[in-house]
Amino acid sequence: MKTTRLFILCIVLAIAGVTGSIVDAQNTEAPVLKGAWEGVIEAPKRPLVLAADFSSSTAKLDATGSSPWTIQKLSNKGVEIRFEITVGTQAFQFEGQLRQKEIRGNVRVGEQVLTFWLEPLPVLPAPRDRVDAWQQDLDNVLTRFIRYDRSFSPEARKAFVDRIAVLRQSIATKSDQQIMVELS
Repeated sequence: MKTTRLFILCIVLAIAGVTGSIVDAQNTEAPVLKGAWEGVIEAPKRPLVLAADFSSSTAKLDATGSSPWTIQKLSNKGVEIRFEITVGTQAFQFEGQLRQKEIRGNVRVGEQVLTFWLEPLPVLPAPRDRVDAWQQDLDNVLTRFIRYDRSFSPEARKAFVDRIAVLRQSIATKSDQQIMVELS
């Protein structure tokens, strides 16, 4: 009797394993792009920050203000990603490869071909209190925004990062106004 139960259990597990492999194989064809991503188009004069929300099919370029532009012709076959954004009369045609959690490739703007990269933005939990909110904001400055800067010297960048780290440690003892003054 025990042998029969063990045999049936093995068959059930084997079937479940085969079914799981088929589902996994089907899911590896093309990853679904969703959520908010952010990155840079490496333009010669200055980097253009690109925010793309693949869930809502919208994108924003920092050079165009806060106007949302529609993501068109989205195609992701395997690791190959393609999409287009039209800003006014100018088409931005993106072609890249998805590697782990990053898209890197080229964007054609008229006759110009520029490199770009995008990474998914982290989904942060709601802050527990004002200290947690300030710490999330300062972490964003250090992890997202400082990488776009081209004006800091290496020494100035280190001094800025060190100053933010000190400020981050003292948030609980400062008012919002004091924090804003220290940021300026």
